[in-house]
Amino acid sequence: MTVGWRALPRLLLPGRLYGEPVPANGAVSLFVRHVDGGSSNAAEAELHSLLGPVYNITGHGIRFVSSPSHADVLLFTGPLTRNMLGPALAAFAVMPEPKAIVTVGDWAVRSPADDGDPSRRQLAMAFEHSYALVDLPDPMKSAVVAHAAGDPPEPHELIEALRLAARRKASGWLRADARPAHRPPGRMDH
Repeated sequence: MTVGWRALPRLLLPGRLYGEPVPANGAVSLFVRHVDGGSSNAAEAELHSLLGPVYNITGHGIRFVSSPSHADVLLFTGPLTRNMLGPALAAFAVMPEPKAIVTVGDWAVRSPADDGDPSRRQLAMAFEHSYALVDLPDPMKSAVVAHAAGDPPEPHELIEALRLAARRKASGWLRADARPAHRPPGRMDH
């Protein structure tokens, strides 16, 4: 989480505050419903920091909603656990068309083993055949429009992923299968 002395440069150097608000002439709103698939809550702590005055996510036209039936995007954090598969599918089912998902964190795509860090590779191998983790179902994988990488991702990475989803919403929801072929599954440019 970005607190204390790590946040100080963002507060003292206005040029380092993240982004500008969406201009009114091309404003796009994005309504987001968060779904915790089984994360360690580190990503949720970073999401919480987006609501404060430093990042001011509402200035970008992005708002969190309490029901998936009101959401433009489902924001998934962490790997999808077997116990959360049912609630995740239920949330996805009640979303209005077109359905879209933004994944958050390195474990959301279940492929952190290829990042080069030996300790993370060892941990990934331990969970590779875990009965507790499941892959996103195919209809949900095809609805992924953006990904915020990191463990947990920095707040600016989260904002970029959500802004990418907002831009895709404005342009007619270009799907994840339009991404470059060299990207790992579920990861998007941002």
